[in-house]
Amino acid sequence: MRIVFMGTPEFAATILIGLLENHLKVVAVFTNPDRPKNRGHKITQPPTKIIAQLSKIPVFQPGKLCESTVLQEIEKLNPDVIVVAAYGQIIPKEILTIPKYGCINVHASLLPKYRGGAPIQWTLHNGEKKTGISIILLEEQLDAGPIICQCEIKIEPEATAKTLFATLAELGKQELIRALSLIQESDFVAQKQQESAATFAPLLKKEMAFLDFNQEAQKIVNKIRAFNIWPVARANFNEKTAKITNAKVILNKFSLSPGELLNKKGTFVGCKEGAIEFTEFVWI
Repeated sequence: MRIVFMGTPEFAATILIGLLENHLKVVAVFTNPDRPKNRGHKITQPPTKIIAQLSKIPVFQPGKLCESTVLQEIEKLNPDVIVVAAYGQIIPKEILTIPKYGCINVHASLLPKYRGGAPIQWTLHNGEKKTGISIILLEEQLDAGPIICQCEIKIEPEATAKTLFATLAELGKQELIRALSLIQESDFVAQKQQESAATFAPLLKKEMAFLDFNQEAQKIVNKIRAFNIWPVARANFNEKTAKITNAKVILNKFSLSPGELLNKKGTFVGCKEGAIEFTEFVWI
């Protein structure tokens, strides 16, 4: 089976490694262009590009997949299937029909819940108790294609976006191998998604980062853990800003009012109901 892989960040790199570990024939990797990163704006290669180069797999980094030259290149590659994982671009319909088995997507939620670009973050933000991996056939509508297979896991109480990304990437490796086997069976039929149950997980924005302590403590902790990779939760206290990557709910034994900060063998803040302790944070 000839596989063209499309993906960009660490999550996608883990999925790509899974294909290579199973000795599957990846004939090319498509990823986003190298881009400046962090405060130094150093030009950085996508993790999938690094893996591909180490494995001597051809790499393509088109600015847009809709360019005619991209379509021609994919046709030349003659893939049996295109595997997509956190690529960061919409796959044009002209590409969807090229492979024999279509284009399949590794999506980090239990579809039809949390379609969109940030399923892991919104799953945590909304306090879900379970999540998983869905492998779907791609269609023109975002994340709405039929499901090849799914695997569900429990979300641990202390999970953050960082830890859940790593857990689901490993799970995605396993489910993808199962999906590639299933689609080659002559009698296999993917299951349509239930449209009435669909929810959406839009991309995060920087302005979402600030905390509102007039909310319940658990909701604030959920947001902190969900945003701990980016945009990172933050709060202002007397002309200082705290950047918080982890926290926990505590009893409000100090009778703190919403937004009131206390530094006493720990850093505590009152909320509408209860209080929280910052367990990982910096002042900026």
